[in-house]
Amino acid sequence: MTGDTGLHLTGGAGPAVFNPSTANDPNFSGTVGKDSTTWEVGAGYRFNKSVGIEVGYVDLGNFNYDGTYLGTPDHGTVKNTGYKLAVTGFVPIDNRFEAYGKLGAFRWESTDNDVFGGAPSTYKRSGSNALYGLGIQTALNPRLDMRLEWERYTKVGGNNHDVFSVKLLWYLFH
Repeated sequence: MTGDTGLHLTGGAGPAVFNPSTANDPNFSGTVGKDSTTWEVGAGYRFNKSVGIEVGYVDLGNFNYDGTYLGTPDHGTVKNTGYKLAVTGFVPIDNRFEAYGKLGAFRWESTDNDVFGGAPSTYKRSGSNALYGLGIQTALNPRLDMRLEWERYTKVGGNNHDVFSVKLLWYLFH
């Protein structure tokens, strides 16, 4: 049965999709990766059947680009990672499944390893922005739950990232 309360550890993975600003830059001509594999690890605490909190480390993957900028060769890889804190709210669907939503903050760092005109460089940016998501959760056994989830990480490195993942939650005390 879903709705267990208490402390849990979580881990998950899935695809991340985003629309990079480089793809819309009229000065850039070439290819830009718009998807990657993401993973996360974290912990959470479910206070009751309706409300919980989560913290975690998220790796949004690597996004590659290759082309020219103002006629000069330009290629590189952008990596986005960070830490999240979110509140989750649950609504039971039946005795096996529940829907949930989450709202929180994501403290991110974006690293761009670029080679422009043959000269390598690294640019780092960081910030904090909102995250939100929706999902369905079910119990696999009394200590293990599974989630199917969509999350949006807003304005990470200037771009929204949509993550679709499968997650496992292991309740430490049952």
